[in-house]
Amino acid sequence: MSQIFRKYLLEFGLTNSQMSILFIVTKKGDVTQAQLSKMLYLEKSTISRNMRRLFEKEYIFKDQNQIINITEKGKSFLEQIVPQWEEAMKESRELLKQDGLQALDLVLSKLVE
Repeated sequence: MSQIFRKYLLEFGLTNSQMSILFIVTKKGDVTQAQLSKMLYLEKSTISRNMRRLFEKEYIFKDQNQIINITEKGKSFLEQIVPQWEEAMKESRELLKQDGLQALDLVLSKLVE
């Protein structure tokens, strides 16, 4: 699955984890690094490393209260990526077929309980 997303997102120079961070920060807004770590099931050091790259690219920022949000530059960047992300999702769904999607839904529901 990761290979599919890498193929579509390679030209944008971001990893899957960085994309996930951007999507969560955009959708949720006002998140902390600890919350991102918990939501993505990633170590804090992994989140830190990926966030550092997003800060450098000026896609996200952290306020004085350590709350993370997306920048206007980050929003524009995401608008460019979404069509490629949707293509990757389409290819993934075709690969997994209905039974694979149902299995993933079950796993995800168990993770968020």
